[in-house]
Parts: sequence; C-alpha cells; structure tokens
Amino acid sequence: MLNKFFVYGTLKEDQWNDRELYSNNRVSVEKADVVGRIYAVAGFPGVKLTGDGVVHGEIHTYPEGMVAKITRAMDALEGYEEGRGGNHYNRKIVKATLESGEVIDANIYEYAREVYEEIEITTGEWVEGCHMAIHAEWRKNFTKTPVVCVEENVMYAGR
Repeated sequence: MLNKFFVYGTLKEDQWNDRELYSNNRVSVEKADVVGRIYAVAGFPGVKLTGDGVVHGEIHTYPEGMVAKITRAMDALEGYEEGRGGNHYNRKIVKATLESGEVIDANIYEYAREVYEEIEITTGEWVEGCHMAIHAEWRKNFTKTPVVCVEENVMYAGR
C-alpha cells in the first residue's frame, strides 16, 4: 500500500480533521501540488482531477506498518468504500509535485459528486472558512440575481 497521502483541506496539518491518529503517526509533511480544481462543497473542499488548474496541499507520509490503519480511517472519514457506487469521495493515486520539484505518487480523495464552477476556489488552496463567503453568494443565485463576490481566497461569479 502507498504510504503517502495528498491532503488539501480539513486533513491538512493542524486543521480540524487532523486527528491524533494521523498527527501522532505521521513521518513527515511536505507542501505539494497536483493538477486539478478545488471546490467548496459545504464546510469542506472537494478536488476534481480535471482541467489545468493547480491544487495546493500537503503530502503526509506514514510508516509502512500504519498505512492500513490510516487508510481505513481516512476511507471512513471520506465516505469511501472500494467497489461501492455512490461514494462521497473516491480514493485514487495521483502524481504530486513536491516543493523540491520531485514528482511522487500519492493517495488522494477525489470528490465523487457533481460540482459547479461557481464554487471553485480559484486560488487552488482551501483554508478554513473560505467556503462561507462562496456559499452565501451561491445561495443567492437561486434568486437568479447576478452577483459577483471576490474574497481573499475565493471568487464567485453569478449567472
């Protein structure tokens, strides 16, 4: 099993889903990027491995002896079950580029449901709370009122 995970949201170091199981067993954390797009999909982010965008995150490396336990815990957290349709996220292997320029293989949880371009995090990086402004404006779209909201880390273009 692959012992590296590309994380881009609530599992990043010191975020609210960075539980003791993960933080106490990590060997290392390195900044990294993957090709794709990142979206605000509620109080958390979702990545789609499509397009030519860049998603900024971290590579978390775990000891070989902990990989099965870490993978089971992350699968449960991300709503992933191998071979099941209707997963919330799907675990995949992705090419990630470390700050050093080295390209490695890592596990990633790709959002398995439909996303809308109007909730893309255009900076490529999720930070806690960035979804709030985007979703407030997104809800306004249901009134069909065109809006444009530019926040520090997100951009929404209404229809």
